[in-house]
Amino acid sequence: MFWKGLKALLEDKGILKNSPKDCLAAAFRAGLLGEEKAFLDMLEARNKTAHIYDEEEARKVFQRIEKSHLPALLKALARLQKAF
Repeated sequence: MFWKGLKALLEDKGILKNSPKDCLAAAFRAGLLGEEKAFLDMLEARNKTAHIYDEEEARKVFQRIEKSHLPALLKALARLQKAF
C-alpha cells in the first residue's frame, strides 16, 4: 500500500513510475523519503514473505517490522505530511 501511495503522490508531481522499487527511488530523489535502505529492506521482506511460506522467515520479518520498518514508516509519514 505504501508504494501505491507514493506512486500517486509522484504522479501528482508529474513523475510516472510503475514498480515499487522505481517509486521508492524516485521518492528518495524527490526528497520525500530519507531512509532508503529501510524501505528497500521492507520491499525485500515483502517479496520474500509473499512467495516463501516459511514460519522462521516470517518471524524474522515480523521482528524487523516491529524494530525498524514501523519507525521508518512513521518518520516517512511525518515527512510526507509536511511536504503536502
